[in-house]
Amino acid sequence: SGIATHASSEWILACGMAGHILLMVPASVLQQTADTIDAKSSTIQLKLPEGSHPYTAIFAPDGKTAFVSLWGASQVAVVDMVKQQVRTFFATASHPTEMLLGDEEGERLFVACSDQNSVVSIRTQDGKTLETLR
Repeated sequence: SGIATHASSEWILACGMAGHILLMVPASVLQQTADTIDAKSSTIQLKLPEGSHPYTAIFAPDGKTAFVSLWGASQVAVVDMVKQQVRTFFATASHPTEMLLGDEEGERLFVACSDQNSVVSIRTQDGKTLETLR
């Protein structure tokens, strides 16, 4: 259901295509015409925990890290965009959806959690929950 891009990243992230897959599509498809697009051959399917249901993604300011809310897992996946793999998971409240970085450095991540009508504030350096707003 969510798509994320970043000016310095080589990838476009697409969530919601399957119950546990994050699609990493090469950004170069944006320069192609509709009749020449061949995104499928170079798209990476990053597997996440079964039933995690990736909802949306957001890039860190440097474009080297992305955060993916996992609606079905009560977590945010932290993706290393250079290595193209999940680095770690941050715990959230139930059903994380939309996200917002709270500062230009990307040190604080706000995650809306729909099941509890709350917003969880997470320190991106170590995944520590700083507060939960209800």
